[in-house]
Amino acid sequence: MSARDSTGRQTPQGRRASRALGALRILVASVVAVTAAALTTYAAAPASAAASCGATVNAAAPESRQINLVIDDSGSMFNDGTQPLDRWSQAKYSLEVFAAMLEHDDSLNVYRMSDFGSNPNAGPQLRMSGADPMSTRVAKVHAMQMVGGGTPYAPVQRAYADLASSKASAKWLVVLTDGKFDDRTTADVQSDLSGFAASGVSVAFLAIGSDAATIANDPAHHIYFAHATSSSDLLGLMTNFSNLIFERSLLQQSSPGHISADVPLDQALVFAQGPNVSIGSATTGSKKTSPVSSVGVAWANNQQAQDGGVLVDAVPNKGLQGTIATFTDIPQGDTVFNVKAQTINIFYKPHVKFGIELDKGGKAVDADKIVGGKYTLRYGFVNNKCKFIHSSLLGNVDYSARITNNGKVVATKFTSGDEITLARGDLVIEAGAQFLGDESSKATIQLKVLEPARPSGFTVHNTTFEVSKLARYHAPGHAIELDYAVKNGSSYTPFTKSEWATIKPSSFRVGTTSNLHFDVSLGEKIGQVYLVPRAPGGDAYAADTGRIPLTIHASHVYDEQLNQATMKMSTTITDDIPWYQRLAHWFGQDGWKWLLLLVVLIILAGYVFKRRFSKRVKKRPSVVGTPNRVGVRSEEATGRFVVATGRKLLPFVSDVATLRYVPPGVIGFTSMRLKAGPHHTMRLENWRAIAQRKNVAINGTDLDADTTKAPPLSPSSTITASTSQMTYEMTPNA
Repeated sequence: MSARDSTGRQTPQGRRASRALGALRILVASVVAVTAAALTTYAAAPASAAASCGATVNAAAPESRQINLVIDDSGSMFNDGTQPLDRWSQAKYSLEVFAAMLEHDDSLNVYRMSDFGSNPNAGPQLRMSGADPMSTRVAKVHAMQMVGGGTPYAPVQRAYADLASSKASAKWLVVLTDGKFDDRTTADVQSDLSGFAASGVSVAFLAIGSDAATIANDPAHHIYFAHATSSSDLLGLMTNFSNLIFERSLLQQSSPGHISADVPLDQALVFAQGPNVSIGSATTGSKKTSPVSSVGVAWANNQQAQDGGVLVDAVPNKGLQGTIATFTDIPQGDTVFNVKAQTINIFYKPHVKFGIELDKGGKAVDADKIVGGKYTLRYGFVNNKCKFIHSSLLGNVDYSARITNNGKVVATKFTSGDEITLARGDLVIEAGAQFLGDESSKATIQLKVLEPARPSGFTVHNTTFEVSKLARYHAPGHAIELDYAVKNGSSYTPFTKSEWATIKPSSFRVGTTSNLHFDVSLGEKIGQVYLVPRAPGGDAYAADTGRIPLTIHASHVYDEQLNQATMKMSTTITDDIPWYQRLAHWFGQDGWKWLLLLVVLIILAGYVFKRRFSKRVKKRPSVVGTPNRVGVRSEEATGRFVVATGRKLLPFVSDVATLRYVPPGVIGFTSMRLKAGPHHTMRLENWRAIAQRKNVAINGTDLDADTTKAPPLSPSSTITASTSQMTYEMTPNA
C-alpha cells in the first residue's frame, strides 16, 4: 500500500507509520544482519563487508507530535444536582499524569471548556512542551482551576483548527467530557470527527458517565472512543489513550516491580500510586539504572464551580497521589525496580533494529559479495548481535517487503524466506513491520548487485624460513611471492593498471591453522603480492615449525564485477633454535614457576611426613615417689616435657625434646634428651650418660653397664628412678 494518495499527500497509514517510526526510535540504526559476517550498508555508499550491528541506514528524523486536549470543566463534573462528584478531580489528576508522559518533541495545549462559554474564539488555557522539565508540566496542570458552566462545542473546533495549521508530523485531538454538547448533536460530532481523521488528525474521545455523547469507535480510521462509566475508570482509560498516543505498551510484572524482558528497552515509565510512594533505581544483574526524570502527581484543591447558575463546592478525591519516573536503556533480562507503592504500572518501548539477510546455498552472503543470481531473502527484527529475534514484547509481528532492482519493482509483497532472482545493478529493499497492535517500522536498505566473479588465480614462488629470523624477514627480500592475475583457461592475463590500483593488501586473506600470521604487501609490479610469516606476538619460541599449510583468499570489486580466487599451498618454517636455548627460554617463561611449585610441594611434604611427638605426652607428667624405708613419706610431683622450638619449624627434621622424670630439686639425675621416632615413638639420645648412674629403668629394664642400645620409649612407657630413700615413677602421658 502506498504511503501517499493520488494528490501526493501522505495517507493516514503513511503518517501512522512515520509516527511510530520516529517515536519508537527503532530505526535509529537499521542493519543488514548476516549470521556469519553481518552486513553494513549505507544509503549513499556501496555496501561494505566490514560488518557491525548499528550502522545507520536511512535513519528517521525525530518526530514532532502535537496534542490538543479539550477538558470538560462544566458544572456536571462537580455535582449531579443532589451530591458532589469527583469527576473533575479524577480528570485533572489524569491530565497531570498525561502531561508527565510527554516525549521531548511533543507539544500539549489544554483547552478548558469554561473559557469558551462567552468567547467562542478563546485559545488554550495551558501550553507546554515535552522539552520542559516534567515537574514544570505537572505544576501547570496542578495550578489550573476548573471553573464550571456549560458544555460548548467551540473548544473542540478551535483545538482542531489549531492542529490543522500545525506543522507537526503527528497530530492528536483528545476530548474528555461527561455530557452531550450544548450546541452540537452527537451525529454532527461523529461526522466532524470523521472529517478530522480524514485530514490526518487522530482523535481520542473519552466519555464520562451516562449522559456523555457516544462516538463510534473506528481505529481503522484513527478514531478511538472509550467510555468511563464511573469516575474511578477515568484514569485507566486515560492511561490507555496515553499509551496509544505516545506509543508505549503495558509491561507485565511477575511480581510488583519485577519484570523479565527478552529484548532491551529504550524506555520504561514507572507509574506508582498510593501514599508515601517512592521510586528508586532499577537493577538488572550487576547494572543499576537510575531514573532520568521523576515527578509527583496528586489531587488538588479547586475553587467553587458554576453549576446551573449557582456555586457548588469542588470536593477533591484525596486518595489520588502517585509518582511517575522515566528510565532509559534498560538491558535485556530480569529487572527489579525499587518501588514502594500500593499499585505499580510499567509502560515500555522496546529497543530493536530491523535487518535483512541474503542466503545462497544455505549460507549468508556478505554485502560486497552479492552477485547476480537466485537468493533467499530473510528479514525481520534483530538483536545487537544481528540475530533474528521473536519476542513477546513485540507482540504478533506482521512483516512485508517491496523489492526494486535497477529501478524496476520486482516484488510488492515479499514474504521473508522467499526466493528472489537478482540482476546486476542497484537493489533497494523496503522492508516493514507492524507490531504491538498498531505500531509500524520501516527500513530502506540499498545494495549493489555485482557481475558474477571472473576466474582469477595465483602462481607461487615459495621459499623456506628459519623460525629464529621471523621478526627480521621483510618483502621483497625474503617472502612468499604470488602472481595474482585473471585466469584464461590454462594461462593468466595481468590485471590492467587501473584495476590493479583498486586492489589493496586487505583484498587478500591468509588462512592457516598454525600458530603464525602473515603480513601481506603489494610489489611494484602489477599482480605482485608478498606474504611474510610472523611469529605470534613476535615470540619465535611460540611459532609452529615444519610444513605449514595455507589457504590464500583474494577478493576485489572492479567495474561492478566481483573477482575472487582461492588457493591452497604450504610453506616450510625450519627450527634453527638449539634445544638448550628453548629449554632456557621455557624456564624463563614457565619453568621457574614449576620449579617453585615443586619446591613448595617438597616443603609441604616435609611438614606432612615430619616426625613429631605424640600429643598424648603431657607437658607436666605426674611423678609418684614411693619410700624405700620406714619413716620416709611418699611424694607426688610433676616432671617437665619441653619440645625444642627451632626444630618444630623445620620440615623433614624430627622434633627433639627434654624430659625431666623426677621432681624438681632431686639431684643426681640427668634429663632425658628425646628425638621423635616413627609412629609417635621416642628415641632416647643420651642413654649412655643415664646408664652410668645405674639408677634409672625403662619399662622395668635397668639402664646400666650391660645396656648396649637405647630402649624403646612410647607415651605409655614407665620410667623409674631410684635413690636410697625413694623410688620415683613416671609415665609421659599420665
